[in-house]
This record gives sequence, structure tokens and C-alpha cells, in this order.
Amino acid sequence: MQVRALSAVFLMGALAACAQSGATGDTCTAAGATKDCTTGDICDATDSQALECMKVCKTQTECASDETCSAVGTSAVSACHPHAAQSHGW
Repeated sequence: MQVRALSAVFLMGALAACAQSGATGDTCTAAGATKDCTTGDICDATDSQALECMKVCKTQTECASDETCSAVGTSAVSACHPHAAQSHGW
């Protein structure tokens, strides 16, 4: 009986871990949506048009030096968008 109870607890924990949303930088499915992302992130397109979870921001100081705080689509929400990768041509 005790083994069965421990198995149920383990299974519930594993399912909860799988249900968690994506972290910043993880792929997501709908620009402007938050359902695929962790709290404080929103889904938007990168320069390469890939959809990924990005940190919501209000000012540039909330973003990393390789990111720009800019609007998510045509909404009033802004996110830290990664700068496009630059080729050095070496």
C-alpha cells in the first residue's frame, strides 16, 4: 500500500513538472500569448521569425545588453527582444 501511495505522489510530481511553461528563450506557439511561457514572459518573434518566450519589460534597463525592449507586435506590451546575430565575416 505504501509503495502504491509513493508511486502516485511521484507520478503527480512528474506530471506537474511537464506542465510547467517554457523559460525565457524557449520556443512558444502564439505571438503575444503568455500560455507557453513562465510568469513575466511573453511569446514573440525573433529577428529570424522564430517564436520564443521573452521577458516582459517597460524600459531598456530591464533587458540584457544584447537585447532591446520593444513592442510585442502591435500591442502596448514590450519585451526584451534579442539582437540579431551578426556575422563577423572572418
